[in-house]
Amino acid sequence: MRFSGKTALVTGGGGRIGRAIALGLARKGARVAVADPVEERAQAVAQEIQGQGGMALALTMDVARMDQVAEGARKGEGALGPIGTLVNAAGWDKVRKEEELWDQILSGEAVYSAAKGGVIAFTKALARYGIRVNTAAPSPTDTPLPQGIIAEGRGRLIEAMPLGQLAHPGRWPRPSFS
Repeated sequence: MRFSGKTALVTGGGGRIGRAIALGLARKGARVAVADPVEERAQAVAQEIQGQGGMALALTMDVARMDQVAEGARKGEGALGPIGTLVNAAGWDKVRKEEELWDQILSGEAVYSAAKGGVIAFTKALARYGIRVNTAAPSPTDTPLPQGIIAEGRGRLIEAMPLGQLAHPGRWPRPSFS
C-alpha cells in the first residue's frame, strides 16, 4: 500500500513502538499525526519526521479520554487531511503498589485483553468486506512499560520467551506497507 498523500494517526506515537511505526509510515510518504499523552514526546517524533522531509503534526492525546481523542482527530484531519490509517500503539505504565491501583490495573488488564481480542475480530470482519487491514500484537517489547513492570521477573520472562529475548521496537515493526 502506498501512503503518499494519505494521513495516518499513530496513538502512543511518542513511545518506542509508536515512534518506529510513525517513522516507517512517514518514510512511505504518509502525513503522520503523532498522538501521545506527553506533549514533548509527540513533538520530538513529529520534529524527527519533519527533519527527514516528512509532514507531521504532534497531538497531545490520552486515548482514555474521549474528549482528547475527538479533539485530536479533529485537529489531525484539519491540518493533514482525512485520516485513512489508524495505528493504536498506546500503552499504560502506571505501576505503584497501592491496593486500589492494583485493582484498577487488574481490571484494566482484563479490559485491555478483551479489547485486543475485539480488535483482532474487528480486523477480520473488515477484511471480509475487502478493506485492507491488519493488526499486530507484539510480544513483550523492550520499552519503558515492561521494564518498570517486570524488573524483578525480567530474567524469568525472557527465559520463557521462544526467542529468549524481548522484542525491539526498531526491529519488529517492519510491515511492507505494500
